[in-house]
Amino acid sequence: TSSNDVVSTNTARTALEYLQMHSTSFAVAIIDGRMPTITGLELVKLIRSSEGMERVPILLLLDHESPDELNELFHYDSVDILAKPVKGRW
Repeated sequence: TSSNDVVSTNTARTALEYLQMHSTSFAVAIIDGRMPTITGLELVKLIRSSEGMERVPILLLLDHESPDELNELFHYDSVDILAKPVKGRW
């Protein structure tokens, strides 16, 4: 991908597979914390345990995680959290 491309996937599995194949070409992975088959925390764990993806920056969009889940997320490097819903003036 070039520096301005955005890649969107429909499943966590597809996102993980794509990241594994292209981990060095991403400036950031933006992940929704609520997905049908896996949580954002679970996907972060899978990404961090995959070879070569220990430092891929992750922005995790969360709506109402428990304090324990938030504390666990803070143990991972290069993971930032943005609360949903995101509101702005466009």
